[in-house]
Amino acid sequence: MTQSGTIAIGTAGSVAANAAMTGPGVLTLTASAAKTFTLAASSSGFTGCVKVNSNITFAQNGDMGNGVVVVNGGIYTPDASSRQVGGFVFNSGTGNTANSITVNNYIGGTGTITAAMLGKLSGSYGVAPGDPTVANTIGALTVTPSSTYTLAGTSTFEVKASDFTHDQLTVTSGKDLAYGGTLKVVNLAGTLAVGNSWRLFSGTRNGTSTFANHSVFGTVGDGTNLPTLTGMIWAFDYASGTLSINPASGTVYSFR
Repeated sequence: MTQSGTIAIGTAGSVAANAAMTGPGVLTLTASAAKTFTLAASSSGFTGCVKVNSNITFAQNGDMGNGVVVVNGGIYTPDASSRQVGGFVFNSGTGNTANSITVNNYIGGTGTITAAMLGKLSGSYGVAPGDPTVANTIGALTVTPSSTYTLAGTSTFEVKASDFTHDQLTVTSGKDLAYGGTLKVVNLAGTLAVGNSWRLFSGTRNGTSTFANHSVFGTVGDGTNLPTLTGMIWAFDYASGTLSINPASGTVYSFR
């Protein structure tokens, strides 16, 4: 099935994709009035994304493997079976609150993912605030969990040394944030320097939780999850959720 471009659903009340989507691609769904697009076939080989815009109901009745669902004002409704997606990006609209889905890689977006939506997500996924399907974008994601929110998988945050803007995850509803999984940071612009600082997380830390790659703090970085520095070291303050760059000596570099 064609999986790149835009499908503008016209007078028909619904459109069904009965053939599998495969490979990369961006499929944007639009309509001027309420319409439904149904993915009826399993698309486990899909690595692109489906963008669900206003007036669209996206009914996912087949697995999407590493494919990403981006909700941009529309409605996302997987069927009664537990379905797989690579990523779930929520910017605005109505996210799934009815049936469970397995997220293989990450959740992201610039909206608020409610406790009802979080309760239907399973898997060891990370977070990627902003819209990871749009290159070089900065954004803030909010989650409102019903209990402690625990990070897992790889959480990717984009920052800019040029103007100190950055992705951010905010945990509200009075619940704690438990650090876990791997923190990955990507600098989009500017030169990293001593004094650079970005508050990546806003929320109350749960206990003494740390990232699995905590040992990279106090070093020049590993070149994989944290860019490699020269004459400087990375620091992370778990109490405030702040990542910073310090001189290579004479400083306290991390705060447990």
